[in-house]
Amino acid sequence: MAVVLPVDVPVTFGGVTFRPGDILHADGDGSRCRSSPAGHDLTLTR
Repeated sequence: MAVVLPVDVPVTFGGVTFRPGDILHADGDGSRCRSSPAGHDLTLTR
């Protein structure tokens, strides 16, 4: 049986919502998300 999952929908984890089109970069020092439509940056560090 095939399962159909939604695509291009926002997901939230760690208290941060990622939307389709957002750019996420992560490495050992933390992560950074750029929201492309609004141009806002969010920097997360551990």
